Amino acid sequence: MQAFPETTNHHLHRLRSDHRPILVDVKSGCPLPNQVRPFRFLAPWISHDDFPNVLDRGWRPQEGYLVSMQGLTEKLKVWNKEVFGNIFQRKKELRSRLSKLEMINYQQPSDITIQEENEVRNLMEETLWEEEVLWIQKSRTKRTVFGDQNYRYFHLSTLSRRQKNRIKCLKDAAGQWISDPTQLQTLARGFYVDLYTEEMHDHDCIKGDFPELELQEMEMLIKELTEEELMRAVKDMAGLKSPGKNGYHAVFF
Repeated sequence: MQAFPETTNHHLHRLRSDHRPILVDVKSGCPLPNQVRPFRFLAPWISHDDFPNVLDRGWRPQEGYLVSMQGLTEKLKVWNKEVFGNIFQRKKELRSRLSKLEMINYQQPSDITIQEENEVRNLMEETLWEEEVLWIQKSRTKRTVFGDQNYRYFHLSTLSRRQKNRIKCLKDAAGQWISDPTQLQTLARGFYVDLYTEEMHDHDCIKGDFPELELQEMEMLIKELTEEELMRAVKDMAGLKSPGKNGYHAVFF
């Protein structure tokens, strides 16, 4: 089961035996067909030397915040594909190159191959660090684990969080269990449509002797926020927790 962490177990009905068979579904974690993956800002991007240039090219403050964010998002998508690349694929390629160079330098070393091995080794260390940051971001945990297997902890935390957040089946109004992904979407949407379209009910005023706010306190509550207060609130947020609906984590700001 550790090799397939996204499997699900189903207890089937008893037939002739007094035992209920267990069905192990290894495809339950597969995404829905034609499902569009939303944009997600990747924390490892920040450490790339070219990232400030992408910000300069994509951010247009004269056009407003929303337009600037949309433009930057499109720039980052292209930049991630053409420049930054896939961390896991890069790690695989660097590992292969490093293995070949180690063999060459063991059998017939030269200044050029030794220098190349050192460069590849440095790139490998950077890539491993980026991978660990990515798993920390995906796990959305504050905990710091020291040791040689840090990324494994955050990897397992990510898989555990995904399992907890994934809805695999729901019971409808007739008491039937629904597991089809399309029907689950319809059922969930219908539930909230019914929930927020209920008729309003009048409630009697709550009577009692409650303390009142002073005028100074009321003015403090309705005054406009300052830029310093906004920045302080953003900086106090956990940088790698859940992103906003635009896909950006607090660490970006």
